[in-house]
Amino acid sequence: MVPNEAAQYDGIVQLLSYFSWTWVGLIVSDDNQGEEFVQSLKSVLSRNSICVAFTEKAPFFFPQTVNGLTYYEFSSVTVLKNLIFTKANVIVAYGVTSLMIGLNILLRSYEQSTRKSTEKVWVTTAQWDFSSKVFLNDWHVKHFHGSLSFTVHKNNVPRFKTFLQEFNPYQHRDSNFFQYFWHDAFDCISPNFYKNTQNFKICTGEEKLESLPQTVFEMNMSGDSYSIYNAVYALAYALDNLYSSENPKPSHHPLQSWKVMYGQNWLTILYLNHFW
Repeated sequence: MVPNEAAQYDGIVQLLSYFSWTWVGLIVSDDNQGEEFVQSLKSVLSRNSICVAFTEKAPFFFPQTVNGLTYYEFSSVTVLKNLIFTKANVIVAYGVTSLMIGLNILLRSYEQSTRKSTEKVWVTTAQWDFSSKVFLNDWHVKHFHGSLSFTVHKNNVPRFKTFLQEFNPYQHRDSNFFQYFWHDAFDCISPNFYKNTQNFKICTGEEKLESLPQTVFEMNMSGDSYSIYNAVYALAYALDNLYSSENPKPSHHPLQSWKVMYGQNWLTILYLNHFW
């Protein structure tokens, strides 16, 4: 399910070398994956005569409300100081979307208070998803306009787009996730989901996902969903081979008969991951 990140290291080096960018900054998420990325990428960059100007971790943020006004406190602002004073014009950023929001808020707060912006060339990895709804709808991302971003390999999956085109919340009345998403996307609710529906518009069931802007929902399968798709098929084939094998089965753990459902069940799993 998890693509090998080594390919991204090679891609980043090729991109930097192509433009002769040999002096770059690194900003990563404050977790184990971010630390591993730094160690691995630094080694590859060094072998290709590319120097690292600074290494920083994206800050966490803590909303504070005083007299009805909201402001943010950050776990660290050294990343901002480096961005302001560094002579490196290229920044490589790595981290999952939820852990990089603090960086965006910090840059946005700096611009609002100083009327200045930190204009850099951003190179981001597939882990940072700019199309994520929680990232794009809640915060402006103009600091990163024109970024060069890597993505996970994917292919078209048969029937997936048709499944999305035909999907509506009435098919999944018991799923809170689908109901909340539909309400958020189309500003309506399904009957019987809320006890009091007087203040809500009722969904007709004719709402179409393909009518939503791509910044809210993409009809094409994401790279992460495609990885899950391959993982599900690999597991299905492995179990099928194990079940149909003529080899003796362990007497203490008999294999029960099972059936892999090709259709709406696995498509729903991919749909959940596609949005989440």
